[in-house]
Order: sequence, then C-alpha cells, then structure tokens
Amino acid sequence: MIKQMLRDKAEPPDRVYLTPVRALRLAAERAAERSIGMSAVVADVEQTAMTIDQLAGALADDTLLVQCVRGGEAVGFVGLDLQMRAAVVETRTSGQVMPKDAPSREVTRADHALNAVFVQQLLTELLEYCEGTELADWIIGAATGRPLASPRTLAMEFDDIRYSVVRLTLSLVAGRDGIIWVALPEPQVAVVAEVNSDWQEMLEAQVMASAASINVVLSRISVPITQIARLSVGDVLPLSGAGVEAVSLEGPGGRQVGQARLGQLAGQRAIRLEAITQREMTEMPYTQQRLQQP
Repeated sequence: MIKQMLRDKAEPPDRVYLTPVRALRLAAERAAERSIGMSAVVADVEQTAMTIDQLAGALADDTLLVQCVRGGEAVGFVGLDLQMRAAVVETRTSGQVMPKDAPSREVTRADHALNAVFVQQLLTELLEYCEGTELADWIIGAATGRPLASPRTLAMEFDDIRYSVVRLTLSLVAGRDGIIWVALPEPQVAVVAEVNSDWQEMLEAQVMASAASINVVLSRISVPITQIARLSVGDVLPLSGAGVEAVSLEGPGGRQVGQARLGQLAGQRAIRLEAITQREMTEMPYTQQRLQQP
C-alpha cells in the first residue's frame, strides 16, 4: 500500500515536455479517474476562440454549466453535455456508466451536486498538467464557482469578449461519448516597447542637423503695383518706424515661430531670440526715395 501511495504522488514521466493537447487529455482522464473512479479516454481535443454569444449558440440547453472564477470574479465556465453529466451521475450512483445514451432531461440541483466533485477535480488537474505549456496563462488561478442556469443566461453572466475554448470529447463506453467545455478569456499578451537609446540619439542628431527655412521679417509695407513696376536698381524703400525690437521669425506659410531683436555679432548683422510677446507688426505707409550715387 505504501509503495502504491508513493507511486501516486510521484510525477508521471509523461508530464515531461507535454504539448497542450496532451496536457488536456491527461487532465480530463485523470480527473474522471481520481474524482469518481470513472475510466474514460479523450477521443478528440478542439481549441478555438469564440465570443460569448457564439458559445451560447453552440451549447445545448441541457448542458450543465459551472462558473470558473479567478480572484473572486467570474471569468468563464465549465460545461458538461447531457451524456457527460449523466455518466458522472451513473458512476456515482451505480458504480458504472450505462451502455445506452441517457434520455434528454433538464439539469437539476442533484446533477450539480453529483457533478461538483468531478468539475473541481478537472480544474485541479488542468492547473497541474497545463503548467509549463502554452495553456498555463489561460488556466492559471481558475477555480469553481456557483452553478449557472442555462446557456441562454451566459450573455448576462460574462463580458462580451473573446474566449479561448477547449472542447474535449470523451469516449465513456463503446458507442457513447460525452463532451466537456472549458471557456476562459484569451490570455492578454503584454506588449513592451523597447526603445533603443542609440537609435534615439542618432535620430535626434539627424533631425537637429536638418536645414530649416526661417525668414527674418523686419517690417511690412504696402506698395502700389504701379510703383513696383517702376522700381529699378538703386531705388530705396525706407523702413522708417520699424523697431529693432520687433523682428519676427517666420517659417513656411508665414507662421510665426519666434521673435528676435536686431543687432550684430563679430561685425556682422545678427538677431537675438526672445520670448514671443503680443506685439504686432503694422503696415507702414509707402515712401520711395532714390539712392544717391556717389
């Protein structure tokens, strides 16, 4: 007996490098065996993504449903179809699964009570066998909650999001299959944006080295087109009244990008940037004079 107990506690060799499908098969078969002593073989495993409305439409009305909770919040469910829940009841009451399909009937409180131990064991086995597989984040922290009335109430019980759904078909006896549904939210993948500091510095250097066209505006005047047509080399348009503190810096489209003062540096004309104020450049009256040639 002691040797048998040690074997039961030892980690089976087939848990090493389990694929998700293999983990699901083992979890369902061991849950049936360890909870109620029922021998069943998983004949098929399906994994898909569905909305809660699609799930409600896919489940038969006589499916037994139990909440899956995580952190005290209902996040999904386990479902047993008519034949699966009936097989659990038969095993617990008579010790074996009947060879004929169970007749259709509504889910009762007795069904929930008799199937509770199996559903709980199923989640326990899923947590253990799926650890280390791609399903670990999907099943982690899941526990059984309260019974659910029917598939028609699913839309009122759960959020309208995408669920990762596992559908297990179990061969109970020759010619009789049962189906288990496990629906939990798709794991959220955290996307971390990694910023390459070298690349960022290179981009900044390239941008700062780019040429920018900025116009220095000293004043604005209005000149009749007839006078413009008569302008010739040597004519002077005086900017009388233009203040050296009212220099405007404009980018493409005439948009003001800064303000400056007119001055000189190292013997050359220069401008000194200043904070933008509300001063406005006004148009000056037109005057013209002839540049006197020496």
